[in-house]
Amino acid sequence: MLNFGARAWGCGLLAGVLLAALVAVVPTTLDWMHNPGEVFRSGEVTRWSIVWDTFASWFLPAVMLFAPFTVLAFAWLAGRRGGDPCCRGDGS
Repeated sequence: MLNFGARAWGCGLLAGVLLAALVAVVPTTLDWMHNPGEVFRSGEVTRWSIVWDTFASWFLPAVMLFAPFTVLAFAWLAGRRGGDPCCRGDGS
């Protein structure tokens, strides 16, 4: 049974955002380190606008992919632990 209370929504969305950020940081960091064509940095100067654009291009699709599944997972866990008031999603 799924329990879509406020806690399940909040924790699920937070988990989806954190997972997406973790997924986005890895290729952004690798691109910055590899620096193809000196797009990300030139000498000692980092072009942060390019770095943030790259992060956003990975983060936004990842959060749209992960957030629904993490919300469903937290709702399932909240429904499964219906007797535990700390894990119920109804805020009680």
